[in-house]
Amino acid sequence: MFTKPDVRVISIGDIRENPVALRTVNTETEEYQGLRDSIAEVGILNPINVRVIEKNVDGKIIRYFELVDGLHRYSA
Repeated sequence: MFTKPDVRVISIGDIRENPVALRTVNTETEEYQGLRDSIAEVGILNPINVRVIEKNVDGKIIRYFELVDGLHRYSA
């Protein structure tokens, strides 16, 4: 069954990096610094994709968003 994507604006503080990210972000590269400067100037042009994670910790439900796509944009 196909469901429509849920598009929302969420707080950056509610996003956590995926602990098994396929690659790391090298913040020293010219490409990264250019991305950072572009985001500061015009904002994020492509969305950052996340998924909802809910965990039961000591009987309390902890809910956050885990990064799926957009690690460099998130880091910048």
